[in-house]
Amino acid sequence: MRSRSAVNTRTNEFEMTKKTEITGSHTADQLLTIQGLASRAQVAAVTVRRWIMAGQAPAHIRVGRIIRFRLQDVEDWEDERAKEQADKASARRAALHRVYGNVRGR
Repeated sequence: MRSRSAVNTRTNEFEMTKKTEITGSHTADQLLTIQGLASRAQVAAVTVRRWIMAGQAPAHIRVGRIIRFRLQDVEDWEDERAKEQADKASARRAALHRVYGNVRGR
Protein backbone atom coordinates (compact mmCIF):
# COMPACT_ATOMS: atom_id res chain seq x y z
CA MET A 1 0.00 0.00 0.00
CA ARG A 2 1.29 3.45 -0.90
CA SER A 3 2.00 5.93 1.80
CA ARG A 4 0.01 9.14 1.89
CA SER A 5 3.09 11.18 0.93
CA ALA A 6 3.67 8.99 -2.16
CA VAL A 7 0.09 9.63 -3.29
CA ASN A 8 0.49 13.37 -2.66
CA THR A 9 3.75 13.39 -4.63
CA ARG A 10 2.07 11.72 -7.60
CA THR A 11 -0.80 14.21 -7.39
CA ASN A 12 1.63 17.13 -7.30
CA GLU A 13 3.50 15.77 -10.35
CA PHE A 14 0.22 15.53 -12.23
CA GLU A 15 -0.75 19.07 -11.24
CA MET A 16 2.66 20.41 -12.28
CA THR A 17 2.35 18.71 -15.65
CA LYS A 18 -1.14 20.09 -16.17
CA LYS A 19 -0.04 23.61 -15.21
CA THR A 20 2.92 23.54 -17.58
CA GLU A 21 0.75 22.22 -20.39
CA ILE A 22 -1.65 25.11 -19.87
CA THR A 23 1.05 27.79 -19.62
CA GLY A 24 3.04 26.29 -22.46
CA SER A 25 6.44 26.61 -20.75
CA HIS A 26 7.18 22.89 -21.09
CA THR A 27 4.66 20.52 -22.53
CA ALA A 28 4.72 16.89 -21.53
CA ASP A 29 5.80 15.84 -25.03
CA GLN A 30 8.94 18.02 -24.71
CA LEU A 31 10.14 16.13 -21.63
CA LEU A 32 11.57 12.62 -21.80
CA THR A 33 11.74 10.12 -18.98
CA ILE A 34 14.73 7.86 -18.44
CA GLN A 35 12.86 5.15 -20.35
CA GLY A 36 12.04 7.62 -23.12
CA LEU A 37 15.70 8.56 -23.53
CA ALA A 38 16.67 4.88 -23.40
CA SER A 39 14.22 4.10 -26.20
CA ARG A 40 15.46 7.03 -28.26
CA ALA A 41 19.11 5.99 -27.82
CA GLN A 42 18.23 2.28 -28.23
CA VAL A 43 19.87 1.31 -24.95
CA ALA A 44 18.62 -0.11 -21.67
CA ALA A 45 17.28 2.22 -18.99
CA VAL A 46 20.10 1.09 -16.69
CA THR A 47 22.58 2.46 -19.26
CA VAL A 48 20.94 5.89 -19.06
CA ARG A 49 21.16 5.72 -15.27
CA ARG A 50 24.87 4.90 -15.58
CA TRP A 51 25.35 7.87 -17.91
CA ILE A 52 23.68 10.08 -15.29
CA MET A 53 25.94 8.77 -12.50
CA ALA A 54 29.05 9.19 -14.69
CA GLY A 55 28.05 12.69 -15.80
CA GLN A 56 27.72 11.58 -19.44
CA ALA A 57 23.96 12.02 -19.82
CA PRO A 58 22.32 15.06 -21.39
CA ALA A 59 21.39 17.93 -19.10
CA HIS A 60 18.43 16.87 -17.01
CA ILE A 61 15.91 18.18 -14.55
CA ARG A 62 15.76 16.45 -11.19
CA VAL A 63 12.94 17.03 -8.76
CA GLY A 64 13.45 14.72 -5.84
CA ARG A 65 13.79 11.27 -7.39
CA ILE A 66 12.11 12.26 -10.65
CA ILE A 67 14.41 12.85 -13.63
CA ARG A 68 13.30 14.39 -16.91
CA PHE A 69 15.22 15.42 -20.01
CA ARG A 70 14.18 18.37 -22.17
CA LEU A 71 13.93 17.33 -25.80
CA GLN A 72 16.13 20.24 -26.92
CA ASP A 73 18.88 19.20 -24.45
CA VAL A 74 18.72 15.63 -25.74
CA GLU A 75 18.95 16.77 -29.37
CA ASP A 76 21.93 19.01 -28.54
CA TRP A 77 23.59 16.11 -26.68
CA GLU A 78 23.04 13.80 -29.67
CA ASP A 79 24.56 16.36 -32.05
CA GLU A 80 27.55 16.81 -29.74
CA ARG A 81 28.14 13.06 -29.49
CA ALA A 82 27.87 12.67 -33.28
CA LYS A 83 30.48 15.40 -33.77
CA GLU A 84 32.79 13.78 -31.18
CA GLN A 85 32.49 10.42 -32.93
CA ALA A 86 33.18 11.97 -36.33
CA ASP A 87 36.27 13.72 -34.94
CA LYS A 88 37.56 10.46 -33.41
CA ALA A 89 37.00 8.58 -36.67
CA SER A 90 38.84 11.28 -38.61
CA ALA A 91 41.78 11.12 -36.19
CA ARG A 92 41.92 7.31 -36.52
CA ARG A 93 41.91 7.54 -40.31
CA ALA A 94 44.71 10.11 -40.23
CA ALA A 95 46.78 7.91 -37.90
CA LEU A 96 46.25 4.86 -40.10
CA HIS A 97 47.15 6.87 -43.17
CA ARG A 98 50.41 7.97 -41.53
CA VAL A 99 51.30 4.38 -40.62
CA TYR A 100 50.16 2.57 -43.74
CA GLY A 101 50.74 5.44 -46.13
CA ASN A 102 54.47 5.18 -45.40
CA VAL A 103 54.40 1.43 -46.08
CA ARG A 104 52.98 1.93 -49.57
CA GLY A 105 55.59 4.56 -50.38
CA ARG A 106 58.53 2.15 -49.89
